[in-house]
Amino acid sequence: MAVDTRKKSKLTRWAVGTLLGAGLCAWAFWPVQTARVFRTGLLPVRMLAARTWDGWDQLWEAPGRVRELEEENARLVSQLAQAQQSLARMESRTGLEALEQQFPQLELAELWLVGRDPALGARFWVALAQGGSVPEGMAVVDRQGYLVGITGKGEEQGLVLPLTDPAFSVPCWAGESRESGWVTGREGKAAVTDLPRDTPAKEGDLVITSGLSGEIPQGIPVGILETPELDPASGTRTGTLTSLGDWEGERCFYLVTGVKNG
Repeated sequence: MAVDTRKKSKLTRWAVGTLLGAGLCAWAFWPVQTARVFRTGLLPVRMLAARTWDGWDQLWEAPGRVRELEEENARLVSQLAQAQQSLARMESRTGLEALEQQFPQLELAELWLVGRDPALGARFWVALAQGGSVPEGMAVVDRQGYLVGITGKGEEQGLVLPLTDPAFSVPCWAGESRESGWVTGREGKAAVTDLPRDTPAKEGDLVITSGLSGEIPQGIPVGILETPELDPASGTRTGTLTSLGDWEGERCFYLVTGVKNG
């Protein structure tokens, strides 16, 4: 019995020592392992918090960034407008010099396109390059010297009535025989009206201004005549006119202010 008691006591001491050693080891390594697990477990939370913070920073800075982009956009738009204006002026000056050689008898003034108003149909606004009011009832030509319209009521920004406008009316000559008629706007198209019943004017003839109105000089090309048809009501002939001028795509126009030497 004494032997057994000693063995049990020895086993007990060994077990207690083992437990104490394991406890000491656990006590020694627990902070390190706990901290590692803690850090690993909180990593997604920390990443989410960092991203959220960055998102708030970006949201806070967004209005300022938007204002910077708007200011930059306004600056670029202004530079583009200035460049386009400079280009238009160069084109206008070049076109004026070419027209003065083509029509040396005409007095011309540069017109700048101001804008178009859809509510006014094909009409558009122009201004004199040298400033001042735009006189009423004067011929307006494009860079090729083709008639595109006449000026309306005189203002600093003159209104141009194109050939297709119902209020447009200019005396003309058709063909080599110079048959007298009128270029007018009808149903959104240009037409040559009041040609004589027996007129020799035919399809393909050139129509020019006759100068009979006094304010618009003669000899300005207007368009090409299509087949003139007889109007039973008036006893005259009317033909559709294909305009030579371009008043929808051009930016440069010229006002015919008079005739040189007379």
